[in-house]
Amino acid sequence: MEGRNVKPSIWIVIAITACLTTNLAPAHDGDHVHGIRVWQETPSAVIATESTDPIWAVVAIFGFAFATVVVRTLTSKRSVAVAATLLAICAAGVLAVAEESKPKPTIQTHFEPFKDNLKFRRDEKYFYVESNGLPDHQMMVGIKSWQQQVPMSQAYSGKNAWQIPLQPKLAEKPISGKKALYRGAIALAANGVPIFNALNNRGDDAYLAGELDEFGGHCGRGDDYHYHTAPVHLEATVGKGNPIGYALDGFPLYGYLDAKGKEPADLDEFNGRLEAD
Repeated sequence: MEGRNVKPSIWIVIAITACLTTNLAPAHDGDHVHGIRVWQETPSAVIATESTDPIWAVVAIFGFAFATVVVRTLTSKRSVAVAATLLAICAAGVLAVAEESKPKPTIQTHFEPFKDNLKFRRDEKYFYVESNGLPDHQMMVGIKSWQQQVPMSQAYSGKNAWQIPLQPKLAEKPISGKKALYRGAIALAANGVPIFNALNNRGDDAYLAGELDEFGGHCGRGDDYHYHTAPVHLEATVGKGNPIGYALDGFPLYGYLDAKGKEPADLDEFNGRLEAD
């Protein structure tokens, strides 16, 4: 009726409707490009730059709600608290939709088969993976040369999370794993377990020394489980032709099949290759 103020409950309904509308925006994860082609030739394509999410519609709804609340506030001092609440709710809805609308980086899709045991985050330069370092398969079975260590959960989280460059570059002065990198992880498997050099800290082949279990791993002095051979068993989970892990310099690691699902026949002396596209 003319001249009467609208009850605050109506404004609450408007705010809730606006926020629900923002949550109904369809998700779009951008262009999907498989591993090695993204990292080596088109690093800028790792995070898609286009999205079909109607963010403009969300902003329009927020703008309408904002303008309506301002008018309401100016006509009734009693609604100041309600106006502030509505603005906060609408702003939270817009921010949530904006965050959800960001397309996933391709690298994340390769770790997601193990997402129940992993946590992800990213910034402009790195993709971060948090894990406890323990696989979901049995460990330490088949070792012939045991150093009396047992697998224990590790705190690969927070500032200690694994960080992988989103735009890797080839090193100007490559380091050979045959002569260096004997200690510590050089890669991360898709299940969150670190991968070490095939050579142990003495420079000996860990597999030939009988130090590895049936999955190619064992525990170090810190009771940290890690692989010393390529975890090709993960191919059964991630899918043939998908990366089974990523080197810590950002390049993907494949199992027996390449990104096209075919067995590669043109690998270099390090069992790697660059793809033209």
